[in-house]
Amino acid sequence: MCPQCLKTIPGKVSSTPAGVAMSKTCSEHGKFESLIATDIASYERMHQAPRFVKLPAQVSMPESKGCPDDCGLCPAHDQHTCLAIVEITWRCNLPCPICLADATAKGFKLSRPQVRGALRSLINTEGQPVPLQFVGGEPTLHPELADILRDARALGYTKMEVDSNGLLLARDPRLAVELQAAGLTGV
Repeated sequence: MCPQCLKTIPGKVSSTPAGVAMSKTCSEHGKFESLIATDIASYERMHQAPRFVKLPAQVSMPESKGCPDDCGLCPAHDQHTCLAIVEITWRCNLPCPICLADATAKGFKLSRPQVRGALRSLINTEGQPVPLQFVGGEPTLHPELADILRDARALGYTKMEVDSNGLLLARDPRLAVELQAAGLTGV
């Protein structure tokens, strides 16, 4: 995809002194190159490994434009969700200028019922619970994170992690103990 206009464009993968790179040219925005792996041997081993496809139990939306323009599980999707990333808050306690989530100190958060609904929908689509990663912003800022973990565990989710900057966990070790007791399996 063109990083400027997000139009699907062809790309060419090749070895470079830095590793494996993809070069692509958008008719509107010019040439772009992205490093996709620093270790060529590991990339080649991964590329040659057999791929075991497991389809989702059901699709959740019709196909309209095709990949990567359709977001979600459409009929063209040939792999189930291996790790569901659940963005529960846009709040964050760090003002990183390169933040992928564009999070702020006073950002939005999902309610427990919204998260439960999303997790039930995921089970309906996948046919079973899949590993979860709760993200943000900073997920440990969500005031109901422990309750969300307990709700997810009650729905049958057993592998749950948070993608955290670790500030709150470092300041309050009791939080890590509480989240683990609620069902958290990784940080």
